[in-house]
Amino acid sequence: GHAYNPAHRPAFGCGVQIGERGKAIRVFGDRSVNLVDGALRFGEPEPRERVPLRYEYAYGGHDALAAAIMGEAIDPLRPHMREQDADAAALWSIFAYPRNPIGRGWLIDPTPEAVEQLRLPNLEDPTDLLTPETLAVGHPGRWVERPLPQACEWVDHGWFPRCAFWGIVPPYVGEAPRASECTRFTLPADLLDEQHPPEGDPRASCGAALDLQFPYLRGDETVTLHALSPRTQRLDLRLPGERPRLELVIRAGKVVRLKPLLQTVLIEPDADRLTLVWRGSTHCRRRYLEEELAAMPRRAGW
Repeated sequence: GHAYNPAHRPAFGCGVQIGERGKAIRVFGDRSVNLVDGALRFGEPEPRERVPLRYEYAYGGHDALAAAIMGEAIDPLRPHMREQDADAAALWSIFAYPRNPIGRGWLIDPTPEAVEQLRLPNLEDPTDLLTPETLAVGHPGRWVERPLPQACEWVDHGWFPRCAFWGIVPPYVGEAPRASECTRFTLPADLLDEQHPPEGDPRASCGAALDLQFPYLRGDETVTLHALSPRTQRLDLRLPGERPRLELVIRAGKVVRLKPLLQTVLIEPDADRLTLVWRGSTHCRRRYLEEELAAMPRRAGW
């Protein structure tokens, strides 16, 4: 969706609330950044009517100029790569922000050339806003110290922290610090320790932003959207509350009643659409083969 700004404010807040938990984003209009007498300066935000809640507008990015000056590890291979493969490889560069390599504001060295082509993010963490003093990273390995990107779409499986649950930890400088994800959310304190993440951790399968990951919901909760609807600044809605009846037919015609679990809640205010994805769960004595599962009768109803 989008963050909506009918009052044409230079900056405003938006967010979603479900019970006592929620997500808040600080939204800025387009801002310039300049280098004046060796110091960085932010321009005043120019109001925007709406801003997409996508990671392209959040903090992050790829410092292509630093990569060109210092050189990428894949540079010797570029003559032998397809253009789309080379572009994809740039997202795994050490000069890209591991939490969001497609965003804005990632700056390693504040040279005039780098500042001239830099774009500041429109979506920021209200508890950790960028400042001219903190904008330049200095070394790509200091990415752990930077703000968490804020958006409402799916997180790519190759971005941190999701990639850490596959056993892939982006390089960083110094001793393993405690990442913000670990202090603000219920993630392992040693998430950056390459010896910790077991490959195939089920949390790698969750693509929602960390503050939009919840314990299983009942399906009847009240949801409040702030500045996320094109028609009203506050939208309150209640999830339907209906639970599906899910059944499997296993050995010798035995019917097993499955426990319905609300897996995903997808809210699309621009389309006036709410989608709930339920799944059935039960314990099995053994792991079934794929062909057995494909042939297993199942029923779903309301």
